[in-house]
Amino acid sequence: MSLKGDRENILNLFITLKGKGELEKVISEKVIDLKWENYYKSKMVDVFGVSESGRHILIENQVSPGDKKHLKTIEQLINKVQDNSIIIWGALNFPHSLMDRVAEMVSNVRDREITFFAVEINKNILPILDEINKLHVLQVMDHLHLLDEEDIYDDILNKFLSCKEDNESVLVLYKNEKLNDRERRNIYIVRELRDRIKYPNVYREKQTYDINKIRYGGGRTGIDFQLYFHHSKLNHAVVSCQFTRESYNVFKALEEKTGKLALRIEKEVVFDPIEMKVYSIVQEYKHMFDKIDKLAELMELYIFYLSNYTFYYGRDNQEEMWTQHPEGLLE
Repeated sequence: MSLKGDRENILNLFITLKGKGELEKVISEKVIDLKWENYYKSKMVDVFGVSESGRHILIENQVSPGDKKHLKTIEQLINKVQDNSIIIWGALNFPHSLMDRVAEMVSNVRDREITFFAVEINKNILPILDEINKLHVLQVMDHLHLLDEEDIYDDILNKFLSCKEDNESVLVLYKNEKLNDRERRNIYIVRELRDRIKYPNVYREKQTYDINKIRYGGGRTGIDFQLYFHHSKLNHAVVSCQFTRESYNVFKALEEKTGKLALRIEKEVVFDPIEMKVYSIVQEYKHMFDKIDKLAELMELYIFYLSNYTFYYGRDNQEEMWTQHPEGLLE
């Protein structure tokens, strides 16, 4: 993962957990709810919120100057948001040409009211983000408070409003997305993992609500932590760490450590060289929520004991990171 990307993730997590006041200063309205990396009409947004009046708030941040890549995201959000929504784009600074383009996009909206803010990110938070980014992934949450020392946003650079046409013939229809039982269950599981577990910064799920597994990036290409409410082949609920040929060296390093992992988590661990995964089974429970509780507990244990290896094994900073989290070593 890139340094810049990690800093942005840390910033977005801080805003979600502790940044309501910062956003309220921008929109001049109370914020009642924020969600980190939330899917909005099939589009991932950095932070999604709801204001006291019920307005949707969609936030895109970058710890770099505004660029065309993020402009494309802003354009997609402008096209997707519902009536009376707020879009906030945070960056270190913005070229005039990008602001001209955003102004044009917003002014072309005639069927909805959209409020757009371009806000400059305070450069003084960059060293703090760098400091937090040097920590082991499991220690990030304990140091987010360092960002309390500075304002996140310096100033509102621009504010654009769309002009909704006052015409009764203009009718805006929004797709009513009905969720099936599996999607509702998976969304509940994701919320439980993020709300109850100490390391929400690790739980960056990939969009798999509509299939049988929930996947989380394990720190490098070719490694996923996976949760199955019901694994069709194993006929049980399963928590696993899945590898590919790209991460084969890490997989092999864990082969002789699965016994120690089993002792630490007090549960059987299966090392499957054919499927290239390490997994544990959760027994069936009479009530769905009891089963979800056990899956969440087991997922946290897998993250706690395997993150040293999935994030840092074989990398230049391995020794430094393992020293920061000796409790996770399977020695």
